[in-house]
Parts: sequence; C-alpha cells; structure tokens
Amino acid sequence: MLGLVALSCGEGTPIAPSSAVLTISANPTEIGLDGISVLSISAVRSTGVPVNPGTEIVLTTTLGSVPTIVTTDDRGLALAHLAGGRQSGSATITAASGGATAVTTTVEIGDNPTSLNLTANPTRFSFSGGRVRLSLAVLGADGQPLPGVSVLFSSTAGRLDSGGSLKHTNADGQAADTLRLSSTEAAALAGTSIQVTARVTSGGGEITSQVSLPVDALPTP
Repeated sequence: MLGLVALSCGEGTPIAPSSAVLTISANPTEIGLDGISVLSISAVRSTGVPVNPGTEIVLTTTLGSVPTIVTTDDRGLALAHLAGGRQSGSATITAASGGATAVTTTVEIGDNPTSLNLTANPTRFSFSGGRVRLSLAVLGADGQPLPGVSVLFSSTAGRLDSGGSLKHTNADGQAADTLRLSSTEAAALAGTSIQVTARVTSGGGEITSQVSLPVDALPTP
C-alpha cells in the first residue's frame, strides 16, 4: 500500500527526463515597468513526443517576477507571465525541469528614455583638485521620471565613487555619482577639461549625456 501511495505521488508531480528538450519564448520581448510578457515553454522527449501532462517546469528570472513552477498540458506546453516590476534592464528568464538542459530567453523591461539632464556641482575643478557631485535626471517620452533605470557614469580622468559600476535611478528618476580629482592629477590637467558621460540603457534603447568640467589653470608665478 505504501508503495502504491509513493508511486501515485510521484506520478502527480512528474519532471522532465534528461533526454527531454525544453524551449522557451516570450511575447512581447520588450515591456514597460508595469507590463506583462507571456512566456511559452515546451517540453518534448527526444522522440518528439510531449512529456507527461503535469510535468513541472521551474522558472527563475533576473528581473521582474515569474511563477516559481508551471506545469505542462497534454501537448507538453506551459504558459506563464513575466511581470515587469520596478527596475529597468534585461530580464533573463530560465526554464528547467529534471535532468533536461535548462533554457533561457530575454525580455527588456522599462520605458525607453528620451531625455537626460546631467549636471555637475561645482561646475569645474580647482588646480588643486577636489570633488564634483554628478546628478542625472532620466525622463521618458511623456516627460515622466523613469525609476529603476540602469546608469553608467564614466570620465576621461579622475576617480568615480561608483568605480564605473552600474547605478539605478530612484523613484524620482534620479541617479548620482561623485568624481574626485587628486592634486597631482589636477596639476597635470590644469588648463584642460574632463569629459563626463552618463549612459542609460532601458527597454532596449540607449541614450547618453555629457558634461565638460574645466580644470583651473595653475597660478602665474
């Protein structure tokens, strides 16, 4: 009797055999922060025959949210929804089951940025060095701030507090960084300018904004 119960439970939640072939697709492949993409997962045996109905497919995503487990129908198909969430970027969705090779697909989350405003405070460096606070405002087509957008700051000289790593806009569509210039670097760059670039990637689009920061000339002896 115990053996029959164990077999029944096993049949209730089957997983794909190692020889099964998984495929996954998403429609659409670009969504807004509040958007939904339909995920279609197929699981068939090496012979082309669908796996058992009710086979569990485990889903994970790097951005947004998906159900943890979905099950196949008698055609070996399973459907799920990816919900955008509050952070923009590329969501990599992975489908796995049993010993079958896991598969992935990518969905771009976020509205395309259309306007950037990069400002600096102060707007120049002293010949003795110092620091400048960088502020970036990211707006969408409707003029509304875009939260959760990935921002990459870079500069032709000095050291960024971010170290060149990704930052994300806050609820007001703002991201900030600080550029520091040592006295030695400033003396070497006196009378020239440093170029700072903010690069934003969201919803499959990319846009940049730049600001030039002059370095004061050395005083005349």
